[in-house]
Amino acid sequence: MAQKNKPAAEMTYSYLGPAGTFTEIALGQVPEAQGASWRAVHNVGEALDDVSTGRSVAAMIAIENSIEGGVTATQDALANIPDVRIIGEYIVPVTFDLVARSGTELADVRIVNAHPVAYAQCRGWLEANLPRHGHIPSPSNVAAAADLLESTNAEAAIAPPGIGAHYDVTVLAAGIGDSAHAETRFVL
Repeated sequence: MAQKNKPAAEMTYSYLGPAGTFTEIALGQVPEAQGASWRAVHNVGEALDDVSTGRSVAAMIAIENSIEGGVTATQDALANIPDVRIIGEYIVPVTFDLVARSGTELADVRIVNAHPVAYAQCRGWLEANLPRHGHIPSPSNVAAAADLLESTNAEAAIAPPGIGAHYDVTVLAAGIGDSAHAETRFVL
């Protein structure tokens, strides 16, 4: 990638956003990305397109989860985009909180917003504590939490710890993941 010779302040790195995602945490592990611009994107295809078109020097994307296995969207995209190569791997431990709008109690929760992979990793807790809940898939865990403030489609969302620093949500339950050792492998 010819842009690698640019000063960090002129380089852009893409990641699945919005701010607060595990992907952003993974990008924070990249020394070369410190001081550079970070561009939040909506999906893996957009991230890889940024690299292919030169908008970004690299993109951080999830490739595998220790509980759910390979991230199909990433693997499919990498297989179909020529001249893109992996230049680094980063591991992020993943834990989840159940969050809601202020004033919501656990007993009020009927529908949960969540990224499908996060939902699968919390299914045991959800079935034990919210046996009649429904699920609305979300493109990211942070987007699931943000949607609580924009609509009333769900009463709660599965989100990464610390989401309250970015959105006005309350933690109903912390550490709801079914495995204490879950982690996601990201590639740059």
